[in-house]
Amino acid sequence: ISVTCNIHFQQIVDWVLMEKNWKIATKRAALATPDGVPVYGWSSYYTKPSDCLKVVDVRTTSLKDDDPSNTDWQDEGGAIVCDIDTGIKVKYLYSVAVASIPNHIVKVIAIKLAETVCIPITNSKSLKEDLAIEYDRELKKASSLDAGQGRTRVIRSSGLVDVSTTRSLSIT
Repeated sequence: ISVTCNIHFQQIVDWVLMEKNWKIATKRAALATPDGVPVYGWSSYYTKPSDCLKVVDVRTTSLKDDDPSNTDWQDEGGAIVCDIDTGIKVKYLYSVAVASIPNHIVKVIAIKLAETVCIPITNSKSLKEDLAIEYDRELKKASSLDAGQGRTRVIRSSGLVDVSTTRSLSIT
């Protein structure tokens, strides 16, 4: 059993980390100059950071982090291709050391690993189906928990609300 789990372990960790934009697995990098010109289709390519699992966002260096990005780009193998030759900022997911992964994501990884190895170990299709359902449920819970962590944004109203005109509703 341990041999089968070990064969799939790192692949499953990376798979789960790429499933959502987990805050623990997010990094940002500035790539100052292009590494070359693609044969066709785009004017520049930048080599992805060596620890990159998945590119999430690419933007020009002039954009602030909260500004929406309308930069056209594509992830092609080990490179990011785009039409920007003055440097880019990249937000990406990377493979986190397992000891650093929070418990809510570890649980998701464990369920995905069990789902992956259950056929070779138990030959039970129904168990695999049950684990797939459990994986989806736990992924949603963990994603929700992860999304609630971090910086708090202040929501500002564009006007004042007159609470004196608020009426109570009675249900009979």
